[in-house]
Amino acid sequence: PREAIEGAFSTRNNNRGLFAATQFEAARRGKVTFTLAGGATGAWLNGHQVTPAAQFTAEVKPGLNTLVLQLDAVNPPTALRLSAGEMSFRTE
Repeated sequence: PREAIEGAFSTRNNNRGLFAATQFEAARRGKVTFTLAGGATGAWLNGHQVTPAAQFTAEVKPGLNTLVLQLDAVNPPTALRLSAGEMSFRTE
């Protein structure tokens, strides 16, 4: 939530940005369509830049994948939700 971010990072305008990351497992290599609610200004999948949008497609590898989202540090989204078809997101 925005309040938690503002409380923890009151001077966040003096840094390199605000980022959120998640990991997920893919059964096989291929293109996956992600659905993103909340918005992001940048995104990287396994270190490769992708263009974030309400729906975007990216190439995943079999096994563990990491997606990093760059958020608006001045006006972070009030909520952020990412989903993708058959991906198994890690919760640890």
